[in-house]
Amino acid sequence: MKKEEQKETKKKPLFTYEHTVNLYQVSSYIKTLTKHFPEYYLPDMMYASILLIAIFIGYALASSQIFTLIFPFLFWEIVILLLIKMTTPGRIRKRMFKEFSQKENRSLSIDFYQEEWVVKKDNMTYQFSYQEITRWVEEGDLFLLARHQKNTPLLILIRKENASKELLSFLEEKSRELEKEKVHQKKEIPKEQKEDRRLMWVSTILLILSIGSLPLGCYIVMKTLSKESFHIIRFFESLRYMLWMLPIPLCSFLFGWKYREKLKRSRENRIVGIGICLFLLLVSLPSFMPMKENYQKLNFYKEISEIQFPKEGKSYQNEWETTENGKTTKGKKYSILFLTEKDQESFLSQVKENENWVEEKEIQPEIKKILPFTLREEMKNKYFLIYNDTEKEYNQISEEEKTYHWIIFVYNQKTQSLEINDYYQKLDKTEA
Repeated sequence: MKKEEQKETKKKPLFTYEHTVNLYQVSSYIKTLTKHFPEYYLPDMMYASILLIAIFIGYALASSQIFTLIFPFLFWEIVILLLIKMTTPGRIRKRMFKEFSQKENRSLSIDFYQEEWVVKKDNMTYQFSYQEITRWVEEGDLFLLARHQKNTPLLILIRKENASKELLSFLEEKSRELEKEKVHQKKEIPKEQKEDRRLMWVSTILLILSIGSLPLGCYIVMKTLSKESFHIIRFFESLRYMLWMLPIPLCSFLFGWKYREKLKRSRENRIVGIGICLFLLLVSLPSFMPMKENYQKLNFYKEISEIQFPKEGKSYQNEWETTENGKTTKGKKYSILFLTEKDQESFLSQVKENENWVEEKEIQPEIKKILPFTLREEMKNKYFLIYNDTEKEYNQISEEEKTYHWIIFVYNQKTQSLEINDYYQKLDKTEA
């Protein structure tokens, strides 16, 4: 609110309202304020919703379970929004305790004239017209007058027990007059006000679309994937569809920037727009990794596999670490995807013909023990090539106690993809 210090008027006021208030009296009216003025909690609700949506999308993308997470997300969204509204009075009360002590009394004086009202508060004088009052609220023993400027309300609380009957009648009459003026103004809305209303509608629509672009983009990504053939590389590639949503929050940001001086809500458009734009760009980054180039750097593993690899493919490398029976094993994994169905069939045909590639039932029990538990969890519909690089042997384990270099190839028939795990592991005699 732009505060303008005014000189005390020389006219004699029709009515004067004087009141001394302390922290206890003001805090007793907080619930009434939050009931009639949602401006106190709506911004917090909006920011909490954006944060929850971001967390939901991140977790959904990581777990690939967007549909099963929708109802828990909606449940927690409702719970948190209700908590924000319920805790708003307490948060306002805490701010008041910081502003002035409980024993401190503050005087308030209001002079009411026929066409204006003058507020004297904290050694400052402010003069307003009645048309600047955006909301009149009468509840119980209170009369609330609100004047808005940049979404920050100036609230004047008038206690009926401290006001004369003539003043209360005057305020009620003014309230009715202003209500009639508003009805008349609605019939003849100036061109500037019509434009402001259109801008508010556009601002609201862009905010809703920007927030909605996150679950919509996530839905498109999930629709492009199949549970049967899900693969990390396919998932990363599908993340580029998130960029389809980029124009929506970008428009919201540009709109907020263009009307930053004219529109009150432009700040929300800028914050939400740029925040979602950055999130979409960040999420889509894995789709631009040089996976084709990485595939060409696997010559060492290609020779060990005894299989003729297709000329083109995609490879994604990541580090892993597991702890089992008190022993920690670190390694790296290459997830490989062949580009055409013909290449996939050719690779599988060679695997079936090679005697070093075995299925689960052909793997010796003592060899299974050296496999990371992530590989032992699901071994059906897979072919394995277990290479002991230290001894230069396939599908064999030595009884000598030392650290071995293992390279494990796994071809998954279900997803038609290859996985290579490269790690070092110390073998104890009790494990051999």
